[in-house]
Amino acid sequence: MEPRTRSWLWFAQVMLFAISIGGCGEDFFDEPNKRMPGEENSPGMSDEVSGSSSEMANPDPLGGWHILKDDYDQDNLFDIISFEWDYFMVHDRRNGFYATIGYLVSNPRGWLSGIVPLLPEGGNVAFVGKLGGKKPVAHYVNFGLENFEASATERSFNAENEKEDASARVTPLRGQGPDGKDALRIEGRTKAFEWNLVVSPDWTERDFAQGRLMVGEDVGLLPWESWTVDPVWPRTRVHGNVVIRETGEVLDIDAHGYRENAWGRYLLTTDGWDFYVFSEDREDLLGEQIDPGQGVSLVLQTYHASTTLDFAQVSFYDGDALQNLRFTAREKQVAWSHPHWQWDNESWQCVPLDMKMRLENADFRIEVALTMSPSDQRPLLSDLTLPVAVYFIQELYPYFEGTIHDKNSGKLVREFRGLGGGEFSQAKAARLWPASQSECTRWGKTFSFGKP
Repeated sequence: MEPRTRSWLWFAQVMLFAISIGGCGEDFFDEPNKRMPGEENSPGMSDEVSGSSSEMANPDPLGGWHILKDDYDQDNLFDIISFEWDYFMVHDRRNGFYATIGYLVSNPRGWLSGIVPLLPEGGNVAFVGKLGGKKPVAHYVNFGLENFEASATERSFNAENEKEDASARVTPLRGQGPDGKDALRIEGRTKAFEWNLVVSPDWTERDFAQGRLMVGEDVGLLPWESWTVDPVWPRTRVHGNVVIRETGEVLDIDAHGYRENAWGRYLLTTDGWDFYVFSEDREDLLGEQIDPGQGVSLVLQTYHASTTLDFAQVSFYDGDALQNLRFTAREKQVAWSHPHWQWDNESWQCVPLDMKMRLENADFRIEVALTMSPSDQRPLLSDLTLPVAVYFIQELYPYFEGTIHDKNSGKLVREFRGLGGGEFSQAKAARLWPASQSECTRWGKTFSFGKP
């Protein structure tokens, strides 16, 4: 997929950054090095943060934050845009509650702190929750460098912001989860929600992505940008409670979800992503019983300026045979488009209302249709720095309908449907008035690949 046209705001912030660090030589705006799968690592790159879809060392799911470790390139000139998130989804059909929770460590060494504020530095937490038919509620809190702690040796995080009555905590539970599995306790409090949840891996026989990190060195615009995506627990079990602070209602959570860890040097404002997750419940929305562990699991990730990070992974049973499949756009196995768009005043940008997706290899063809009405989405916003103030992450809770066919026999292998999660992120529009429907549709055609 070709990089999107940059707005003048993006160019201005990059130029300000270049000036602030005194210039970087003639190759400052050269295109970052791009490697195809299977090519050797660039000199000086560790195995953990290089390559693409090839097999790599399996990071410990409860291990330390990668950008805090000694083997991370902490002396890089662009350490100011180093950040890492641990990202969780909660899909609780019983309560009609769907949530996205993110713990973020950004510019942890305070490089150029207070001089060139690009990303909100230190610890951060975001919580987006959707209950019933209500529009999602989104809050983001920054804790700064002084009010948070995170570890390079274990997946722990602790932060407080008394002014905003907010907190965030992650505690590793090695061997203390359900059935003796490793787990994480994630806790926190924002303006709208308070939560205490234990997250553990589910459908672990499908964790084929472990040890197969996806690395993109063609993200963003600046040299030395690199972004690693690890769908560490593609399907999770989530237990605990969530408090709706406005009413005091307590939701007892027994749900499934998703966990992802991603990290690197990435000025996200010059790029963005299109990301969707679905995992079949024990009962779909039509009441058809699904045997535990027999459902469909699907993840699609695309990054606007990248080709190496456009991929999907799907798992399902074809009879008694478990199929763990990965599809990549580089091998022309993935196609997607958003046929319909609508202007969103809160995001100050056009946002997608649906999606068509086709995944195809030599054996299977998977076709999926997603719908996401305006009431099923909400932007995550912050004005702490200029780059994030001109950016938004649209949190989506789409309805999925899909089929899986055996290409050789033509047999319908599976049908699946239900609610899932997703995100669309992009810079806000550099305009003074809303875009028309036709303008949104025309602009949105660039966020597609192939013919779904």
